[in-house]
Amino acid sequence: MSVLSIVEQGSTAAEPDWTFEQRLRREIVAELGQTRPEAFIELTDIIDPLVETIRKVVLSALDSMTNPRSTRQEDWGALLRAQRGRLSSTCPLSVLVRAYRISGDIAWQQVRRYARHRDLPASALARGAEVVFAYLGELSSLAAPMTAPTAAARARLLRLLLTDPAPAEAEIADAAREAGWTPPPAVRIVALRRPKHHHGHLAHVPHLVDIGVDIGDGVGGDIETGDGILATTDGDEPCLLVPATMGGAEVGGVLREALPGWSAALGPATEVTRARESLRIAARALDMAERGLLPMPAHRVIDYADHRLALALFADEALVASLVEHRLAPLSALTPQRRERMLDTLHEWLGSQGRVSEIAARLNLHTQSVRYRIRQIEEVFGDRLADPTYRFELALATRMAILRRDNERSARGRHDDGPTTALSRIAR
Repeated sequence: MSVLSIVEQGSTAAEPDWTFEQRLRREIVAELGQTRPEAFIELTDIIDPLVETIRKVVLSALDSMTNPRSTRQEDWGALLRAQRGRLSSTCPLSVLVRAYRISGDIAWQQVRRYARHRDLPASALARGAEVVFAYLGELSSLAAPMTAPTAAARARLLRLLLTDPAPAEAEIADAAREAGWTPPPAVRIVALRRPKHHHGHLAHVPHLVDIGVDIGDGVGGDIETGDGILATTDGDEPCLLVPATMGGAEVGGVLREALPGWSAALGPATEVTRARESLRIAARALDMAERGLLPMPAHRVIDYADHRLALALFADEALVASLVEHRLAPLSALTPQRRERMLDTLHEWLGSQGRVSEIAARLNLHTQSVRYRIRQIEEVFGDRLADPTYRFELALATRMAILRRDNERSARGRHDDGPTTALSRIAR
């Protein structure tokens, strides 16, 4: 029985008359439509050759899995180069390669699914993996690879841009010209953080030409880039320099493809001569997130713009701790539960200028309970509440204390879902 006939028998009950190619086409079209909706129209003309290529990849992998003595080897590089010449006029090269990359992932899913359903040994799956990854590795032949001298020049350029003090504009212009890099109108730095137990080596990932990133031989160091992006994963400050128009979603895509498990923080947009300032703020945001002072999103990409207040308040943590300790000292004699209630009420009271109905709505309390708490606050803090400077410092201290408390809770996996969530109060 041929491999194809075995695969055809795998049709689901809901699709008894569908061929393997039809099911593969449906899966590829669905994935491309979901992953690259903005480019899907450009992809319509390449679906047929794309499906045929992935069909060959899957069948070749299955042949290798079921026939250990098979010597059949496809020249994926030649096939992809031929398709590049035929299809590059149909859609942008970056879109083309991205589509082939996504479809390659589908091929791998098909191979794993087949091995699981047939209960094949790990050695068989490994043979199938070699075929799929050989195809993925050859995707680099579709993109014009960056030469080693250019990559080295770009690495030097990035190091130059991040020096302190900032280099002269003429020096930057010379280095950019040598690297063949055209500076975007504005840039931002993405600070990167390696996952725990990472020893500085990147897993092999094929070219990410949709953003111009090439992981090269996968041994770490400087990532080759294009489209205005410079990057390094080496040294004490791994980072990306990206156009200011690049947002968290795009950066998240880079991490998933090129640096799985890494975390990132986006700094502010700035002139290229001030890139170091953007790195400083981005690195600060990443440090605070790792210490539980800022929430880390599930996609592990923080944008400094979402945390300007926290970054400003915690600019000097020793000073912050001193301010919180001294200004909130009158609450230290209370029980922990009562102290929490008083802290929340104090924060709302200072922020709402004492409007009882507003405080009650925010804390989900009866107005009489709010009035009782306000009397307690006035008893605890006394006449000092009439001093504008004292009230200002007290407002800062309560904001910082609540922010720190909320993020410590988040780090422990405890979430306050009520109407008084700390971040929602602080953000207003």
